[in-house]
Amino acid sequence: MDRPILALLGCFTISFYNINSPTALGRGLDTYFHLLAGMAMFYLIVNNVRRPEQLERLHLFQCVSIALVGLFGIFEITHPDGVLIPGWIEFRHDVSEGINVHNVRIGGPFFDFELLSEYCALNLLLVGLMLARARTATRRLLFGGRCNYTGAVPRDIAGTLRPRMERVFPQLRGVRIDYKWGGTVGVSLKRVPQFGCLDGNLWYAQGYSGHGIVPAHIAGRLLAEAIDGDAGRFDVFAKLKHYRLPGGRWFATPALALGMAWYRLRDLF
Repeated sequence: MDRPILALLGCFTISFYNINSPTALGRGLDTYFHLLAGMAMFYLIVNNVRRPEQLERLHLFQCVSIALVGLFGIFEITHPDGVLIPGWIEFRHDVSEGINVHNVRIGGPFFDFELLSEYCALNLLLVGLMLARARTATRRLLFGGRCNYTGAVPRDIAGTLRPRMERVFPQLRGVRIDYKWGGTVGVSLKRVPQFGCLDGNLWYAQGYSGHGIVPAHIAGRLLAEAIDGDAGRFDVFAKLKHYRLPGGRWFATPALALGMAWYRLRDLF
């Protein structure tokens, strides 16, 4: 459990020292158990929602619960002295012939106007965030690939990527492409990133060979450790020997492209 959460529970527990009546103790324990239940629910969600379909089920449950709470509130307005579930959800408002349902303070299943208001406000915010997320997810797609080892960037990047994108997502056939870009892939001979330091104060990490998303995060941490004075893990990578193909752009680049093509052929056959 996180330290801030433990600190919150500790402070809440210490606050019981000020209670001097059985009635206040009962209310305090009731609030304390609600807090524990909320934290347990939070950790259950965080530790068990791993895939998109699980998140969708969680959102569906949230929407259903919001609808049920709203229906309870409507029932309380229309039946201020009604019984929905005997022994559990029973409303005991004073009823008169001239009752004004427009200004009734209802609590729904919470039996408390403030709790119901907070629940509605929080869920309005969460639903708004869900709608914004869903709308953003349906309007944008990031699609990439088609790297090469010659260093050449296609003249028409969108035209090069579109056929493959439409094979993967046929429903996007003919859709407009708003942004397109390309760049150079740093490939080392051993396919291992190159770490080092020049003149004692110029640190570098390069040559991720097209797989930089995870190694770049690790490299950033090792660079920070080395600059901070602990270069132990950084030196493990820095001690690796790297070689450069001779011949520059007129020989090294074609040789690299031919070598990668050869190994790709071996993978295919």
